[in-house]
Amino acid sequence: MLLWDFFVWVGALAILYYLGKWAIRTFSKINIESYKDGWVMITGSTAGIGKEFAKEFSRRNFKVLLIARNEKKINEIIREIKKENPAAVVEYLVADFKYSHRDPENFYRTLISSLANYEISILVNNIGVAHFKFLPEQSLDDIEEMLGVNIYPQTMISYHLLPKLFQRYKRENKRSLIMNICAIMDIMITPTASIYSATKIYNAYLSEILRYENSEFIDVATIKPGPVMTDLVVNNHGENFPMMISAESFVSSSLKSLHKGIQYGHWKHAVFAKFFEVVPYQIMIFFVQKLIPIAKKYNLIQ
Repeated sequence: MLLWDFFVWVGALAILYYLGKWAIRTFSKINIESYKDGWVMITGSTAGIGKEFAKEFSRRNFKVLLIARNEKKINEIIREIKKENPAAVVEYLVADFKYSHRDPENFYRTLISSLANYEISILVNNIGVAHFKFLPEQSLDDIEEMLGVNIYPQTMISYHLLPKLFQRYKRENKRSLIMNICAIMDIMITPTASIYSATKIYNAYLSEILRYENSEFIDVATIKPGPVMTDLVVNNHGENFPMMISAESFVSSSLKSLHKGIQYGHWKHAVFAKFFEVVPYQIMIFFVQKLIPIAKKYNLIQ
């Protein structure tokens, strides 16, 4: 009888837990249309998730500001967007974040000054880079690039833009939205991804803390994609990774289910994340160690 009572209580607590999570998601849902009066600023917008966000926001008739380093690719994307929606309002700024951390004061002051004519209502912090190798095999340049590109832009753009978003709220009583694209890998122990995963943990923690610190005037969505078919994945031989989805599918699903706080953007990735949340840490480590030779055999890791 005592054992039965135990399972009843465990079941009841589990139901309450998931009902609570459902309620939080439901009442924290974000209506993307409510930010339509300003510009959507997207970093890393020439490929993958960033590119698809640019296209999807343009389909919804948002004004889109692309931030990327390759002007040729930017213009190609603008042509794609205009072909689909001739009335689309799309502008761009060229910025190469690779070494922005070497002189952040001047780099970000210049970038923010260039935004003077844009009232930003949505910021999509998407820029990121990954090099998947075991740490001793990483080049110093690749290590520096991951630390610089994955950490500094999200931090410094938020640092400079938050006061402007606060003034916008005080002046016009309009809330703004920050969408931080993090990664599911911050909860997974993934061989060859030590630095990348560590930067994604930083991204997620910064995102969530800023959400609570600035809840008076902004909404923050901390989005943790799982495997998405992008150039980053292809370049790192990850095409065969389980639960892979297209960037188009991920972006479409993300905007439909968008809410404040942590989310995974697509139901497949939510299932993936839940698995890693419930599996005991030591068991996960055991299986990861067993899977390394298999992953190498099928070129999932190098």
